Amino acid sequence: MKDHSWKDSLAVEVQGAPQRYHYVQSVRDAARHLLDSWSGMRNAAYRDALLACTRALRGEAGEDEAFAAFVEATKASRIQIHSVSEISTRLFDRELGLALRDSLREEANALVAATIAAPLEDRATH
Repeated sequence: MKDHSWKDSLAVEVQGAPQRYHYVQSVRDAARHLLDSWSGMRNAAYRDALLACTRALRGEAGEDEAFAAFVEATKASRIQIHSVSEISTRLFDRELGLALRDSLREEANALVAATIAAPLEDRATH
């Protein structure tokens, strides 16, 4: 059975857990998420997504139809989704910002330490 991987992987936010995501990379992942992890409304959009995934897994419909239906279901339930590349970029930017902040903090601490040490050294030589 074909895996039905999508060109674009999605990161679906886990309700009530900021910065936590379920990664949905295929029709099978979407179907599993809809059945086991869905935190949204079980409305018509949810039903359509489940049916589209089922049809795609059976070979009766295309992966693009399942992808579109899954995205529509998340929108209808106001569940945030992101592309995995977007999440990766945001995490990289965040880590880069933290590293820069730490570097600047270390530099400032070293400057303060040098400023404090200089008058003490001057007193010791007089």
